[in-house]
Amino acid sequence: MSCTRPRTNSTRARRAPLGRVGEPAEGAAAAVWLASPLSSYVTGQALAVDGGVTAGSAAPVRRAE
Repeated sequence: MSCTRPRTNSTRARRAPLGRVGEPAEGAAAAVWLASPLSSYVTGQALAVDGGVTAGSAAPVRRAE
């Protein structure tokens, strides 16, 4: 989820392996998927839409500079 404070956004972006904060539409897309028939066989799961933050010690994605 985006934040209006740039410093907070950069701190969150550094924590995420994807290197950016999520957009509201990305969280909404997950909610729409969960409410759709496509997720009919999914039960008892917590879906983390956080750019990999909860993946723990996963190596961050390196971006070419």
